[in-house]
Amino acid sequence: MKFLVRQISKTADGREIIRNTSHEVETITIGRDSASTIHLADLAVDMQHARITATSGTRLLVEAVGSLGFEVDGRSTSRIEIDAAVGSMLRFGGHELRVATEEGAVVI
Repeated sequence: MKFLVRQISKTADGREIIRNTSHEVETITIGRDSASTIHLADLAVDMQHARITATSGTRLLVEAVGSLGFEVDGRSTSRIEIDAAVGSMLRFGGHELRVATEEGAVVI
């Protein structure tokens, strides 16, 4: 599956800086570890916090692998299957990750 990780940062004057990174993999990782596909420098995030695995079509399995859970659309959980075509909001510590589809890729 093609994952497109889109990182959006804001400068002091409010301009957005957008960085896109494409990954052709079945699983991406999220954590504080710099080797994670999605690196979140936040003490509220485990070193290896979660993984997102493509299951079928636009369906994704999101699982906590660390000791902390996460939120999906405002609800706490440690494991959930979502449809990227419908879209969801994931929260890890102070970071929000929006999941959607765009031009044949899952965008996070």
